[in-house]
Amino acid sequence: MADLETQIEKLSAAIAALELQRTNLGDAAVDPAVAVLREQLAQLETGRAPTGDERKLVTIVFADVSGFTALSEKLDPEKVRELINACFDWLVPVVQKYDGTIDKFIGDVIMALFGAPVAHEDDAERALRGRS
Repeated sequence: MADLETQIEKLSAAIAALELQRTNLGDAAVDPAVAVLREQLAQLETGRAPTGDERKLVTIVFADVSGFTALSEKLDPEKVRELINACFDWLVPVVQKYDGTIDKFIGDVIMALFGAPVAHEDDAERALRGRS
């Protein structure tokens, strides 16, 4: 029971931390990440969480802005945020179009899963199609 409470506390803290970063990251970055965390929290709170380990073949895609660090050193912070938000505004729908799940945003990086929570026979191909 303490493990479940710890998981709930961690998810709640992660949601709160993301909400605090909303003005810096923008809605396009925060909304999908918070939605996934809230779903996980709801599953834990209602007891629908998986009880055991599950083995799945999952394709993970990382996308980042090439040269972001150098660019961010030269641009005004508001311009950097606008650039990242524009990238995420474009990337999130592409991932969703191919039934991928946004796992997290890490600075200028987006991490997407294909095959979790819902698996398809062609998840690896879906991940590749999402790159185009």
